[in-house]
Amino acid sequence: MLGYEGEGFDDEYVEYKGKVNIQDSKELKETLWNPHMKNWFHGPDDPNLVVLKITPIHINLMNKTTAEVKSLSL
Repeated sequence: MLGYEGEGFDDEYVEYKGKVNIQDSKELKETLWNPHMKNWFHGPDDPNLVVLKITPIHINLMNKTTAEVKSLSL
């Protein structure tokens, strides 16, 4: 399960459930590379740089505690 949570407690966030594959294409890494990534990687050839392809199966929008969860199955 992959997801993202907002800035703090009681924020909205998204839950993803899906299949994950590692994409090891040098061309893809060069295409996705941008200067902001220098904080974590030396460049698109850095062996620690991993690109994940996520094919979603199910997505939930988790709202604040008083709101209903919205779901999408793919």
